[in-house]
Amino acid sequence: MGDSLETSFWVMVLVQTIGSVDMPGSGARKMPSPRSYIAIVVTWAVLFVAAGIGQQARRGATAF
Repeated sequence: MGDSLETSFWVMVLVQTIGSVDMPGSGARKMPSPRSYIAIVVTWAVLFVAAGIGQQARRGATAF
């Protein structure tokens, strides 16, 4: 399906996690809630489905 599409998904999850973790010194450290990942999961799910349709759609999904 495309390693670049899968890699970009995991990079976005990592960026979202790093950006959402509470900073040290501001009380108890908390991880981001699962709902903060909904937009990433939905967007990349659509891209994965589009990439599975055909060669032309795969190129478009990977480029996006």
